Amino acid sequence: MKWFWLSRKLLRAVEAIVRNASSALSDDARLRSSVLSRAQAAVTRLNRLHQNATGLEGLNQALRQLANLQLGSSELEAIRRITDRLMKLPTGPNALPMVQSASKQLRELRNRIAHALPEAPRPAYALDEEEDDA
Repeated sequence: MKWFWLSRKLLRAVEAIVRNASSALSDDARLRSSVLSRAQAAVTRLNRLHQNATGLEGLNQALRQLANLQLGSSELEAIRRITDRLMKLPTGPNALPMVQSASKQLRELRNRIAHALPEAPRPAYALDEEEDDA
């Protein structure tokens, strides 16, 4: 283990950077958690209203799978929109086609995230193609 000596000014700067980074990370985690919790609450409500309805297990499974993936802001917004629609569903058999549609949308979102092509690695440096330097 190596020890580094920092002046008090540098130590305060490093502590501020670490504190800001951890708070930004916790904000993202909190947003993700609240969106997924709200979606799960909507599915739980639907399970109570429509026991043993087809499509509800698929909806539940899609949410569980999405919870294990890295979600960006656009994906969280899509889940939020789908959840809003699920929360406003009426009771009765007319709601089941909408539940199946929401389940399909969540599965498509999951597949798009899970099967996305990884970003190309960025080089650590780039060589300029200018010949003036030679």
